[in-house]
Amino acid sequence: MLRLFFVLFLLTPVLVHAQLLPKEGSQLNYRIIGFTFPATLDPGPYTIEIAMGNYNNADSFNSNIIKTVTSKTNKTIIEVPAFAREYTWRYKGKDQKATGLHHFSTYLRPCGDTAVMRLRVVQEAEMYKDAYIFTDNNRTMYNMKGEPVWFLPNVANRVDEHSDLRDIKLTPTGTITFINSEMAYEINYGGDILWEANYKGKVNKDKSEFYHHELTKLSNGHYMVLGNEFVAVPRENTGGSNMIKMIQFGTVIEYDKQGNVIWSWKASTHFKDVPYIYRKWPSGRQENTMHQNSFYFDEKKKNLYVSFKNTNQVVKIKYPEGKILNIYGKPYVPDDEENHLFCDQHSVKLNSKGNLMLFNNNMCNWTEKPKVVVFKEPPPGNNKLEKIWEYEAPAEVTTVMDKGRDIYYTSGGNAIELPDGSLFISMCNHYVNLFIIDRDKKIRWNAIPEKSTEDHKQWLPATQYRASIITAKQMEKLVWSVQ
Repeated sequence: MLRLFFVLFLLTPVLVHAQLLPKEGSQLNYRIIGFTFPATLDPGPYTIEIAMGNYNNADSFNSNIIKTVTSKTNKTIIEVPAFAREYTWRYKGKDQKATGLHHFSTYLRPCGDTAVMRLRVVQEAEMYKDAYIFTDNNRTMYNMKGEPVWFLPNVANRVDEHSDLRDIKLTPTGTITFINSEMAYEINYGGDILWEANYKGKVNKDKSEFYHHELTKLSNGHYMVLGNEFVAVPRENTGGSNMIKMIQFGTVIEYDKQGNVIWSWKASTHFKDVPYIYRKWPSGRQENTMHQNSFYFDEKKKNLYVSFKNTNQVVKIKYPEGKILNIYGKPYVPDDEENHLFCDQHSVKLNSKGNLMLFNNNMCNWTEKPKVVVFKEPPPGNNKLEKIWEYEAPAEVTTVMDKGRDIYYTSGGNAIELPDGSLFISMCNHYVNLFIIDRDKKIRWNAIPEKSTEDHKQWLPATQYRASIITAKQMEKLVWSVQ
């Protein structure tokens, strides 16, 4: 008996002083909220009551309760109805004795304001109804009804609604990563910086690593990101004469949590003297760059795939040796049938069957629409991909930002495989749609990001460079990244 009393004595402080979330007086950039509160020795069920408004006496609170939730534990997730509101809440134990009143509020920035930006659903979700969508240019997360549930806060006064955001997505640990203005960040749900890549010139020996396009947190907790270096090349090798010209080449860098460079790879090591990167398109546009726009790291087989947009190539690299295993695709040649495989491609990935998947911007055939293409890789010693699946975007999902113009140049776009083999697709600029197709290529959800004109009299399509999708289970993990 004495031992039992001693055990309870040790446990009681932990239970009573458990963290209270949301914190008293906190201002939140999200409506889906993780509530925690002290447990009792005679646990749940618990009752959580929420009122809209700021109240300090029970009578006022009781008259304005908008939501009552029962939970088996002292940790639960509840959605409140609106941004820019004050809320009061309390919890009750199994004995239904009321505790004190607690307070928080939600605030609003233009990126989360549906009078300024919105996601207009044009076909309601027939699957993944409880999923959520991250949009980079809108800087907002929406549910499948197009309702904003989270927006990017002003992160340490360095990232706000005017920032150039790219590749916002969930990590394996339930946090958020993104690229912004040549900087790379990991944040939690509330916008606190957990990690940032601000490591100047460790790989490219320049003032900045010039991070761009893609940042991925690996399963071992490391971070892999695309960068740039500018290399001096004799102008005679770039179609000119005399002098030296600085040419952009890509880098891939792996960091640990402390910012140490664990591994890196430079395109200039392999492609500096390759003449085809200095070419002109039929339009006269000059390409003097090995421009990377996507990568995928196969952690199991230790292979890295890097997409080079301007040369229409995907390079397969052995990790950590850095040796090029294969180069798929080739620079544009008029009337060359191989250019129909992919061109100006983006968003390289392996799907669940181990096949190569690309968002094909398809700009060598610019009168056609973008496509998502799946290829079977060849055996060693062969670089010929076998196209095994293709989806060309139909009229229903090719809303154009600038009506009445030909699309002769695009950027961005991505495709993400969902657990059942369906695909979430974000169209490239100047197209705008975000949509889901099932295995039979049927559209199962379709939405158009839009922005309001300054006088709020008209809605215009708004492009996203990339968007991403998370499931309801992943959303729970994200909510609890705030502690």
